Amino acid sequence: QQKNVPAAESALLALLPGYKAHWAVCTAKNGYSGVVALVRDSLSPTVALDTICPELHEGRTITLTFDDVHAIVAYVPNSGQDLKRLDHRIDTWEPAMRAHLKAVGEAKGKPVVLFGDLNVAHLDADIWNATAKHIAKSAGTTPKERAAFAELLGDGYVDCFRALWPDATGCFSYWSTRSGNQLLNRGLRLDYAVASASVLDERSPVRLHDCAILDQYAPNGDHAPTLVVLRRA
Repeated sequence: QQKNVPAAESALLALLPGYKAHWAVCTAKNGYSGVVALVRDSLSPTVALDTICPELHEGRTITLTFDDVHAIVAYVPNSGQDLKRLDHRIDTWEPAMRAHLKAVGEAKGKPVVLFGDLNVAHLDADIWNATAKHIAKSAGTTPKERAAFAELLGDGYVDCFRALWPDATGCFSYWSTRSGNQLLNRGLRLDYAVASASVLDERSPVRLHDCAILDQYAPNGDHAPTLVVLRRA
C-alpha cells in the first residue's frame, strides 16, 4: 500500500545503499499488486509508472529509459481462479503490452528488456506436469496465454533464458508452497527476461551476456528471481 512505501523503501535502501527506488503501487485494491525498480544513484533514467492498462490502477509496470536500453519491469495479471481475468488478459493486456514495447523501442532505436513475473509458462519444458489434464484450464498455462507469449516473441523478441539454454529442463521459477513442491522441483517457469532480438547480434552495442534462475534466493518458494545480464560492446 502507498502508506507502506516509506518504511519499505527505508528498509530496502538500508540493505542496498547507493540506489534509488521507483514504485508503482496498486490503488484499486490494497496490497493486491505493485512493482518497484531499484536504480543506481549514478544513473538517471526517464521513468514512467503503470504504463500498461493504467485504467486498472494496479501498479503493474515501470518503464525505465537509460542511455542505451529500455527496461520494463512487469507483474502481469494472473488470469485468476476459474480464469475470470483470462479474456481481459488476452484481449486487452497482451495487445497493450506489445504496443508499448514496440512504441518504446522504436522511439529511440534502443533494445528493450521486459522482465518480471509474466505469469505464463510458455513451453512444455516450463511446466513440470505438462501432460496433466488440468494444465489447459489453469491460470498461466492455458493455450491462449501460451500462444500470446509466442506471439510476443514473434514480434521480434527473445526469451533470454531459452536463447542461452534452449534444451534446459527442470528449470522453474515458481513452486506451490501449499504442496511443498519446491523440494520435488514440481514447478513452472513464470518469471522471464524478454529482450529485443538485436541483443543476440554480435554487432549490437548492447548484447545478452547471461540469464539465470536464482532459486537459492527462494528457499521456501514460491517465486525465484530471474537474473539477466546485458553487456556493452
